[in-house]
Amino acid sequence: MSKKSVFLIIILAIIILGGFLSFIYYYLNKGVTPTPEKIASTTKNIFPFGNGNSVSSSENGTANNSDNYQTANGTSVPKLRQISIVPTAGAIAFSTGNGSTTAIRYTERGTGHIYQAVSDSLNQTRISNITIPKIYEALWVNNNSFVIRYANDDESYIESYYGKIIPIKNATSTALINVMQTTVTGNFLPKDIKQISISPKKDFMFYTQENSNGINGIISKADGTQKTEIFSSPFKNWLTQWFSDSEILITTKPSAESSGYAYFLNTKTGNYSKAIGEIRGLTTLANSDGNKILYSQSNQNDFSLQLYDVKTGEKEALLLKTFPEKCVWGNFVKTDIYCANPTSSKTAEYPDDWYKGKVHFSDDIWKLNTLNGELTQLAKLKDLTNQEIDAINLSLDEKDNYLIFINKNDLTLWGLEVN
Repeated sequence: MSKKSVFLIIILAIIILGGFLSFIYYYLNKGVTPTPEKIASTTKNIFPFGNGNSVSSSENGTANNSDNYQTANGTSVPKLRQISIVPTAGAIAFSTGNGSTTAIRYTERGTGHIYQAVSDSLNQTRISNITIPKIYEALWVNNNSFVIRYANDDESYIESYYGKIIPIKNATSTALINVMQTTVTGNFLPKDIKQISISPKKDFMFYTQENSNGINGIISKADGTQKTEIFSSPFKNWLTQWFSDSEILITTKPSAESSGYAYFLNTKTGNYSKAIGEIRGLTTLANSDGNKILYSQSNQNDFSLQLYDVKTGEKEALLLKTFPEKCVWGNFVKTDIYCANPTSSKTAEYPDDWYKGKVHFSDDIWKLNTLNGELTQLAKLKDLTNQEIDAINLSLDEKDNYLIFINKNDLTLWGLEVN
């Protein structure tokens, strides 16, 4: 073969390789993100949140999990699956059809793109590709509306944007990924909101803002209209949970170095009353009736979990040893609690060191029946995934069939079939 022929072959190979790389670059930057199985090998280190290399997943973006279940259409789906392979800002699970299937919508933290997965299939659908980088929180009001929160350009304050997904008729798809053609409408909320809680009916929200005298608490419709101030305090650091139509639980931000207090705030009158207090490192999670509060407390470089009966004042020590932030009350069976429970814990200042990332947990998933105290282990996460999962932001669909959570270690989203 002549030198000229060899040279032409090399040039041709370079052109083909360049075309392939251009194709990959185009799809990674035009907002058309492939499904997890098609991008697992290319995106682990693109986004600057967490360490993608720590994610142990198979090529199709699911956990290394042999415990599968058969769907109605005969598809084998892992009981525990990794839904996203990139950091997630927030997610929602909701029942579809007759309630036999659960849909999961989530927002990518690095891009703001929205995807949908379903419990009976490994396929995913892109819902929106509007790009808003570096989102740190996405709160889903319902399955079609959300609030995304991110720092402004110079990171001097927090922007909050209310968005609503509107499907477009005659939706189309591409060969690369399932695509739902949508448009997103919405508006910006007031600047520098500190905390947001969504009402149980998914139509209003309660948020807090700092002022020169402390902090204000405001109720508004989810889009920010019809604002009414119902709370003010010289103390600025509050955590909020809107657990029933008429009451919000407000809890002082926890620390092992100080006693914490929680109050019931009436959404109609603005009156508040003490729920529980004088507890070091207090963190809380009320049930929907407000008659039970799951809470944790600090105990000399350790912590414990208890259940407080608001009516009787009785406190019940639980066998689970975790934080309320790693639990969720059932939506369908309201007396059940689902928790990510650490298999072990180190000596540390709790919850401070866990918040700061100085300590990490490796969890199993448990269900507690608060009526009879029955504990059921639902999943040994490390055995199923071969990695340590520190689960936060637990959420259930309406039927308590499917549990989703985020791994605090890398912010990936996971799903577990629980019933």
